[in-house]
Amino acid sequence: MERRVYLTGLATAGATLIAGCSGGESNAVVSGSTNYEETWDVDLEEGDQLELEVTLDDGFYALGSVSRKDNGDGVAMVETEEQTTVTDQFTAPTTVDYFVVLQVSAEESRTGSASLTLRHTDE
Repeated sequence: MERRVYLTGLATAGATLIAGCSGGESNAVVSGSTNYEETWDVDLEEGDQLELEVTLDDGFYALGSVSRKDNGDGVAMVETEEQTTVTDQFTAPTTVDYFVVLQVSAEESRTGSASLTLRHTDE
């Protein structure tokens, strides 16, 4: 009997730990990484307060951008040539579909890697 109580306690603690860890990015609209280029479609509403974050892990250049899907106008962009994290905060200018792009460049014989997160800051 004590064994079942112990195992149930372990399972409950594990589930709580996993739920706590996965909830950390609940305000993320997009989160991902690539070693070349990745594009995501997102729906934003006018007035949304957002932060665009790009981390260059390996390579010599990373670029993250958010643009309107209907006309291609850029609304936010961050870039870095160092292995670091850069951010930009912005407000969505209108309610339309947007696309988010992450590009990474590396030397010819190597692959680079970078990650991007677009998150709400007003929640």
